[in-house]
Amino acid sequence: MENIIKNINELDVDTKVAGLFNSELKKLGFKKAVIQQENIDLNEAVEENLTIFFKPCFSTPYSDKYYNRTAMSPLRDELRHLNGCDGLDGYTYYSNDNVIQNQITLKLETGGHTCTIGHYLSDRNIIIFYLPPYHNYWENSPDYIKRILEIIKQLAKEYKFKEVDTSKIIEKMFLDTFSKNVEDKIIGYNREVQDINNNIEIYEKQFITWNNTALTRKKEIIALEEIKKEIKSTLYEKVEAIKKLKFVKDVQLTKDGISFKFDRISIKARDKEVDMGVYTITLTPSTIKIRSSRPIEKEGGIYHSPHVYHCPPNEETNICFGNQQGVPHSLLGKLELKQLAHFLYLFLKSYNPESTYCSMNYWINAREKEEAEKKEKERLKKEKKKSLALAKKQRVEKIKIEGSQVNSPLIESISTSAGGI
Repeated sequence: MENIIKNINELDVDTKVAGLFNSELKKLGFKKAVIQQENIDLNEAVEENLTIFFKPCFSTPYSDKYYNRTAMSPLRDELRHLNGCDGLDGYTYYSNDNVIQNQITLKLETGGHTCTIGHYLSDRNIIIFYLPPYHNYWENSPDYIKRILEIIKQLAKEYKFKEVDTSKIIEKMFLDTFSKNVEDKIIGYNREVQDINNNIEIYEKQFITWNNTALTRKKEIIALEEIKKEIKSTLYEKVEAIKKLKFVKDVQLTKDGISFKFDRISIKARDKEVDMGVYTITLTPSTIKIRSSRPIEKEGGIYHSPHVYHCPPNEETNICFGNQQGVPHSLLGKLELKQLAHFLYLFLKSYNPESTYCSMNYWINAREKEEAEKKEKERLKKEKKKSLALAKKQRVEKIKIEGSQVNSPLIESISTSAGGI
């Protein structure tokens, strides 16, 4: 006889009892029986032939009502008795009603109670049966199996289980799945095309920048090759040119690079001329280092201007030149030091509130605080001086008073002695 029980050879059951179960299910029109717990997605579940699933698990919404003594007490007690053991102590989940169309709830009247026993998906050739087909070993519970078959026969008669043509549903599911896959691919490809176009736009601009940079660097290389031939005389010539600038002082060649200072610089902000200090500039062939004599500290960084800072112990200077970011390094690369010094001087005197590392408000507040501290220090100094003067005056007066008190008895003694004579 054709076996309709899925994977029956893998189950540890008596073949005779299994054969009986198999034949009875076939008589009811079933072409397939799944007695092992399997996951069922009700949205996608469909069979070509009439199939019964025993106590499955659901990957679609299910009820939180447990198969327990309270919900199905009479049926549970009956089945436990038939099984001759304490079986059926576990629980199963019920599927929610009306998860899909044409989902019929299978109910059984027993012991004065109506029990939900399964679901019939009439247009999908699927019967879901909540009770297990056996418990422990089949050969030890023939009465239990007999009762399960009676229940299935009763349900088959009442609900008229029959096999239907599911080819259209299968075709629709296939088309829906295929259409969804196609739609997902279209969405994915559209995103990919958009990303590619965005990258093309970005890199197109970048290619222009790279090309311009390459052309500029080639010219700078030629200029540097010429400088390299007579580096000493050329370098001294460039340094001498810096010295002639009125706003530059203390130009030196040091082990750290070419060093020079600018006259004290101030920036106007909030109608105030804010002193930014004296700036020291140090140049190497590839770096520009800027330090102020009056920086401010903020969140671990030392800010030398709104557009310049460094974070100790790292000595590298972070400088925002705005849309002229390439200009100073281009001048440095060509050793156009006079033009570079002039550029840096104007840069440090400028302030663009739209593009800063740190607002000028910090310098204004710092200077106001310094001024207040200075005034307080002068006040305390004057008070101390006044207090010292007062103390000195009091000591002099005390000495005078003490001196007069010492001399009075002596004078009186002398006077008395003179009278006695």
